Amino acid sequence: MNQSSSKSVLGDVTARAILFAALAAAALTLIQFFLEVQLAKGRAAAGIDQLMTSLEKPAARAVLILDAELATDIARGLMEHGFITEARIYEDHNVVLGQAKRTGTIGYSLLHSIVGPFVGHDTEVSRELVLPESMSEATGEIRISFNERQAVAKELGSICTRLFLTFLMAMIAILAVHGLLSRQRG
Repeated sequence: MNQSSSKSVLGDVTARAILFAALAAAALTLIQFFLEVQLAKGRAAAGIDQLMTSLEKPAARAVLILDAELATDIARGLMEHGFITEARIYEDHNVVLGQAKRTGTIGYSLLHSIVGPFVGHDTEVSRELVLPESMSEATGEIRISFNERQAVAKELGSICTRLFLTFLMAMIAILAVHGLLSRQRG
């Protein structure tokens, strides 16, 4: 085999190795992406749960004394969180006692638009408000609607950085292993 044909074969093998490394790294990065998004969604859900826990007693108090102003203030306070789209507090007869709703549409960056189908859109969570037994057997409810994209948005930058680093490390590792194996063969 002459020198030019061996360089051609070596170049072909190297091109295949780079293509394989890129595909393998992309697959690993995609798997990590799904895991990272699920973790971010879990953290967002835990934050919502914690928020609802902190509002449970004041909302129950508003329902107990039928204070529409307090219920509306609680709902409006929730709107300070950019990812919450609507908050409602219901009295024991399933009548809205206080509510607040975000007006207008939420603008998304290109990254949010790409990631959006994997994250989700609007989600509603509710929690029953238990009133003191001595006061009433009835209960109320607090419902919060939130945009999962917005809830996960603050983490997208760090997720993308970790994904890029994963891709680079996987490429380097696969090419290093290929280099070692090709030296051992040659």
